[in-house]
Amino acid sequence: MGFPIQESKGLDRRLLGQILVDAGAIGPQTLERALHEQTAEGGYRLLGEVLASRGWVDHDVVTRALELQAAESVSSRTEDSGSI
Repeated sequence: MGFPIQESKGLDRRLLGQILVDAGAIGPQTLERALHEQTAEGGYRLLGEVLASRGWVDHDVVTRALELQAAESVSSRTEDSGSI
């Protein structure tokens, strides 16, 4: 069973997995495996934790991707409101 790479309905930001795939840090298959593992464990572990614990991506890469995600979210909200 495949997992959707981007399912951000109603969100104003890209999902972490999509940012990592877009950046070339992981491939779509690695993201799918990590999402499967996360789901199989009940969803209690964050995606970045799963990826880093398996050695698929370094903790620093996850941190930078999360920073980018936050910056995109802030930028999107600022653009939507028309003010800084």
